[in-house]
Amino acid sequence: MSVPEPILRRIDHALTLKNAADLKDSVEKIIADLTELRSSNLADPEICYLLGYCWYIHPDRENNRQVEARVERELQLATKQEPDFPFAWLYLCHNAYDFNRYRLAWERALKVDVNKLSPYYRLKTLEMCLCCKIHLNGLRGCLDDISKFIVIASREEVQDVWPSEFAKVITQYVRTIDQATKRKLDILLKELDRVGQFGDWFEGIMEKAK
Repeated sequence: MSVPEPILRRIDHALTLKNAADLKDSVEKIIADLTELRSSNLADPEICYLLGYCWYIHPDRENNRQVEARVERELQLATKQEPDFPFAWLYLCHNAYDFNRYRLAWERALKVDVNKLSPYYRLKTLEMCLCCKIHLNGLRGCLDDISKFIVIASREEVQDVWPSEFAKVITQYVRTIDQATKRKLDILLKELDRVGQFGDWFEGIMEKAK
């Protein structure tokens, strides 16, 4: 079943809402309409995914276990109906990551078929894998992974390279590594600044850590 275009446009609009009450109202109305739509086709993976995604962007998700459970339920239903549904696995990864379940997030990221994604989302998936590995193994043990990520990013268009979560993880852990590792990391991050045309974004993170 194809989801009606007006519903997709309403989801896009919801993402622009800054006020939590407005976002909640908008998302819950979309969820009600998707639930009604699913009543005629219980096994539609796209509807399951969109329900999971709407619960994911619900403003109460991080403070309400029932909302978080609905994210899991709907996205897992999507993967049961379509085992290689890339966006369902990607947001299952994001949901686990947001609750510091890094090993589970990494395992889910590995199930994303990146060949079915646009370059932007392909890089985002690889970035999530990298961030999970850093959380699990530390920066020192992930220098080769960082280098590989930069090589892959260098092959894509610059507008598709935006490793914002990676920047947060670097900021979190850079003060935990020894000076020799910092020097190696500094070289890698200067190259990432060059590849992404970020100016001194990552270099600035390293400077603040000195």
